[in-house]
Amino acid sequence: MGCFFLLLGVPIKIDAQVQAGPKRELRGVWVASVANIDYPVRPTTDTASLKREWTALLDNFERAGLNAVIVQVRPAADALYPSALAPWSKYLTGQQGNAPLGGWDPLGFMIETAHRRNFEFHAWLNPYRATNDLDTAGLSPDHLFNTHRDWILKYGSKFYLNPSLPEVRAHLVEVVEELIKRYPLDAIHMDDYFYPYRITGEDFPDAADFARLGAGFANVDDWRRHNVDTLIETLHTRIKNLRPTVEFGISPFSVWRNQDKDPEGSPTRAGQTNYDDLFADIRKWLRKGWIDYVAPQLYFHIGFELVDYEKTLKWWYDNANGAKLYIGMAAYRVGSDRYPEWLEPDQIPRQLRINRSMDKVHGHIFFSAKQLLKNPLGLTDSLSNAYFAAPALLPLRKGHSLEPLRPPVLKTVHKTKVGMELVWKNTIPAASPGYWVVYRFPEGVGPDIARPGSILHIIPASRPHGKVTFLDVHGEKGKRYHYLLTSLDKYYTESSPSNIVKSKRFSK
Repeated sequence: MGCFFLLLGVPIKIDAQVQAGPKRELRGVWVASVANIDYPVRPTTDTASLKREWTALLDNFERAGLNAVIVQVRPAADALYPSALAPWSKYLTGQQGNAPLGGWDPLGFMIETAHRRNFEFHAWLNPYRATNDLDTAGLSPDHLFNTHRDWILKYGSKFYLNPSLPEVRAHLVEVVEELIKRYPLDAIHMDDYFYPYRITGEDFPDAADFARLGAGFANVDDWRRHNVDTLIETLHTRIKNLRPTVEFGISPFSVWRNQDKDPEGSPTRAGQTNYDDLFADIRKWLRKGWIDYVAPQLYFHIGFELVDYEKTLKWWYDNANGAKLYIGMAAYRVGSDRYPEWLEPDQIPRQLRINRSMDKVHGHIFFSAKQLLKNPLGLTDSLSNAYFAAPALLPLRKGHSLEPLRPPVLKTVHKTKVGMELVWKNTIPAASPGYWVVYRFPEGVGPDIARPGSILHIIPASRPHGKVTFLDVHGEKGKRYHYLLTSLDKYYTESSPSNIVKSKRFSK
């Protein structure tokens, strides 16, 4: 059975199961702070304004059906949180080093409010970018450019931390340690910026460092890859030693290597690649198990002759090597790109359908928040009304096989003036915060928690003790439903189903 979804007046037939999506799926969005791309839109020290703006973002993400935020908390060796290792970001308050008013901790607030709404929170770091331009007059005295000038290299229109220095790697490990020790993060996230993208006619200025530190390497490229490998392996080990539940994810450029350079590469003709230009051997990291998830930025349309979306996705699918595979999707191109394919309202919906046709694709991440707010060509409407209309559980945490919780005991489903109120007995221990999952099935449909689109709501279990209730106000008039619940622990392991209770007919 299929259904029709109206997108900008054009009926598109969508298979109902593909539309509902898998039961478990990460639905994420990147929230960029650099250059005030997404948050905050305008820097300010006004705490109330910053809180309102963040809350409004979550409101919009919730309406779109998302369940994860990837927030850039260190855009350029500065921070959106109080840190002993970096000054406050100018993108937050307008002047690097200036704190928000009242001693407020933005990151703590963002994580708390995101978790309250069942969003995962991934802290996005740019490890090597020291500045986003060459204007150093406004840098804080505490910025690394001023405190460790010997760590800094100029390349193109930016300054970078020198990836070859052991001191730089040690500093970056400290940065991650500080974050994990202080905040209940779900993941540490890095994108495609390792060594910078090559600039024609300009060599990266590390020849002296290679002469000093590169003994044993046949060429500078292998040495550079070794430098980044060492950072990734060290970070993986430190994260897992500190808090094994925190995941480590990388969002690389779309192409590891082109097939004309390496038969193991993808059937692409990208101008630059992770391996040959950014010196990020992401395939090696996957094979070594150094990262928990990979989110390649597949920012190209279906059928693009240089980097075809579907063929490149298949390469990542074949090379994820057990890591969770999330797909980075180019919301920013919809309706505004020079390629006519991005003027097609169904371009990203088609990509979503391809993603969902592959069982090892565990979710999608959109770049970026402001594009989803704009709803280009009805994209966000298509997510909230079709593809993400029903909630999804997040993918299971890798490496955790905890014994599932006991299911709740559903006591009653009674009719109120506005809907059906469910009342149940909590079975989740107070010391183990988790979630309740509410399932609803129309009369005549056999209750089966594996059925796509059957989740009605996910509720955080960190509530006051006493009666636990949920009010369903979205039933169809005249219909009766079967309800059941499950318990979910903090690693997303699900209990067996509760007892089933049948409702009376909805009257509104």
